[in-house]
This record gives sequence, C-alpha cells and structure tokens, in this order.
Amino acid sequence: EFHDPAADFHQVELFFHCAVVAGTLDPAWTDPEGVVNRHRLVTPGDLATLRHKPDSLAAVAWSRPGPPQYDPLERLVR
Repeated sequence: EFHDPAADFHQVELFFHCAVVAGTLDPAWTDPEGVVNRHRLVTPGDLATLRHKPDSLAAVAWSRPGPPQYDPLERLVR
C-alpha cells in the first residue's frame, strides 16, 4: 500500500504466490475486467534484479505458506 497525501495518491497492490500445476500460461492474457494493467511472473532470481516495492516482497512471496501477510505503508520512492 502506497500513500502520498500531498499528491492525493493512494495505491494498493496485491501480490500472489502461485505455481502452474497443469497446462501452459498464455503470454497474451489480459484481464477482461481491466483491473490488472500489467502482470509479470518472476523467480526469486528475477525479482532480485528488479526495482520493486514493497521491500519485503521477496521475503513474503517465497516464505512458507501461512496466513496472508500485510506490509505496512512504505514511503513512496520518486
């Protein structure tokens, strides 16, 4: 979750850890509702080379299964 009251900006992002168990992924997939405007599947190695927020994303994404985790508000990077 990112919030910058001075710029009237508030954004919530959801990340999911998933695995393909059958079939293949269609790289041309688009969200029929238009909510998801970008998607990318990455490995831990891929993520380590990308600029990303929240800082805890890798630790949360590749941690042991359990209850959902919330990462508190982080300062926006400009």
